[in-house]
Amino acid sequence: MSNTKKNHKNYGKEESFKHFLLFQRMFLYVFLELFFCGSIYSEEAKDYFPLAVDNMWVYEVEKKFDESIPIETTFVETLIISGVEEIKGNLFYKEKIHEDEKYFSIENGNILLYPGLTEASPCTLVRSPFFKESEWIYTEGIRIKVEEKETVNVPAGKFLSYRLNFLIGDGDSLLSTIWIAPNVGIVKEKDALREMSLKTYRVK
Repeated sequence: MSNTKKNHKNYGKEESFKHFLLFQRMFLYVFLELFFCGSIYSEEAKDYFPLAVDNMWVYEVEKKFDESIPIETTFVETLIISGVEEIKGNLFYKEKIHEDEKYFSIENGNILLYPGLTEASPCTLVRSPFFKESEWIYTEGIRIKVEEKETVNVPAGKFLSYRLNFLIGDGDSLLSTIWIAPNVGIVKEKDALREMSLKTYRVK
């Protein structure tokens, strides 16, 4: 075989190898984009709403009584998981706010909120799995949409959090927003009449 034919054959092998490496890099890039930015990378609800007895969140609350009257008041509100009850095989975590109580449970990986009595129809607070742009029904007439991850500054510190918008009906009319951080829970909540910012917390 002549040197010319050998060189041509080697050149062909080199080009094929280069194409293989290029394809491999493109595949890796697409995979990483989907994994970290797309729906392939999903989160579990329980990691963003830790439920255990004695877990506690203390919030600074700024409240405006009437949008037409520029009067605001600031106070502290403490939420604590005061106990757990087993009803019909399901565990219900009791959250106490002053004299009010509500219940949370984990069912099929979802965080459900029972306002008041545990026999009432629950609201789906966080659904599993979830990711950016995912949506679910919170309760009749209200749905939750997951927005961007963003850094939230509150008195308790800085938290990389998902922003969850509560929307009315099928449109984009905003009712309220919460920001949830892994292994912490709700770090901020905002609606037309008040804003809550996490001051301190204790979770197991």
